[in-house]
Amino acid sequence: INDDNNDNVCNNVLRPPVRQALAMCVVVEVCYSLLGLTRSKPHQVLVFNIARMLIEFVYSNRVPCLCWQHVLAMLAWTLGDTIRFGCFALLHANKKWAFAIKAVRYTFGPIMLPIGAFSEM
Repeated sequence: INDDNNDNVCNNVLRPPVRQALAMCVVVEVCYSLLGLTRSKPHQVLVFNIARMLIEFVYSNRVPCLCWQHVLAMLAWTLGDTIRFGCFALLHANKKWAFAIKAVRYTFGPIMLPIGAFSEM
């Protein structure tokens, strides 16, 4: 498979759903903070997510589509947000397991954040 075909598949098949999922996560996270469902301040959430959007919509267009750093950043963001949002949902649904749910969230968060930050650079 040649590089032109890889970039074409990546730009037309892979990037659109990734960008759509990222935009949906931004909306959910900002709404969570505005409703007070997290301790995060809305302006902090907005700044963090604007940085993510700039990385995906501006920077990623300047690197090869399957650049390993970009793929690693997307993987770290996906796993980190899935765990975080899943823990939020579970915590609201089941208060009995709050300690275990928070343990999962606060164990994986510090692992995924540096991986994502490293790969963004």
